[in-house]
Amino acid sequence: MNYVNCMRQHGIPLPDPKPNGDIELSPGDEQRLEDITPGEHDAADKSCFHLLDGFVDTAPVSDQALARVADVALAFAACMRRKGFEFGDPQVTRGKLGRVKILFPDAPYPHDLPGTHPKLDAAQAVCNRGFNERVDEALRP
Repeated sequence: MNYVNCMRQHGIPLPDPKPNGDIELSPGDEQRLEDITPGEHDAADKSCFHLLDGFVDTAPVSDQALARVADVALAFAACMRRKGFEFGDPQVTRGKLGRVKILFPDAPYPHDLPGTHPKLDAAQAVCNRGFNERVDEALRP
């Protein structure tokens, strides 16, 4: 929470972290973050990242771990397809400081606010169960 509060003080509108510490971005969060330049985000992160010392592994993500995360993301996309929604294949890339970025560029509503597509929201709720835990497991050496 200290990291999120610091980022907010630097103008980055992050949501509260989940109880396990993950920061999940809703489509509305992503829309709010679109106005933030990469330079602004990097400067805020540089000022605040030290608050995660001891909580976040900053070692580079291995090729094997990246492949395992991609498998988890593909399983989510497959689940959504079974429920009638085309999410396309995810883009899984290394982020900075031991992070992984998972994007679904073909998601049906990347910028709508949640609640406007109840069937899609319900499918995501089912397919997303345990997603963060599976990603965390995939990142373990």
